[in-house]
Amino acid sequence: MVLIEKDVELLRLVPFSSQSVIPATDGTLNFVQAKKLGFRLGPDVDILQLDVPGCRAKAREVKVYKLVRAADFKQMFSEIRQVSSALCFTQHQIISFCCEYGQLLNQEGFSNFFLFKLEGEKRVACVRQVTSSKLNKPRVYIYGYNHEHVWCGDWGHRIIVPSFSP
Repeated sequence: MVLIEKDVELLRLVPFSSQSVIPATDGTLNFVQAKKLGFRLGPDVDILQLDVPGCRAKAREVKVYKLVRAADFKQMFSEIRQVSSALCFTQHQIISFCCEYGQLLNQEGFSNFFLFKLEGEKRVACVRQVTSSKLNKPRVYIYGYNHEHVWCGDWGHRIIVPSFSP
């Protein structure tokens, strides 16, 4: 059992990540279609549920944070201090970010978390990429926002969220 410390820094901004901008997307690309780009889907992913059109989205500046202590999804995303629905990306935006800014993803096989909505419910896309692997392509796993797993803070998991002007 992992104990979660209170009043200790949970997330740390990754340098230079706030200069990243996801271009406007038309919502036509989802995780199932991204297989054509080399993305792989985790074994538990419900393909039929993900194979839905998205909506158009404006260009968005993003920030990338590194998880520095153990936390579950609710703790990670509430640490950003924004309305959680405003932290949601579309599937198309997540794919665009991974393609455009792959160097900001954790490259050692640990997780990169993106909040998104599917059928009105918050989900977390967990994107893993291992540069030392021959496959070297992102693998996508999908979790419910209320998933109770506590992710280790020592492994460099990253949380990618839209940036908001003060």
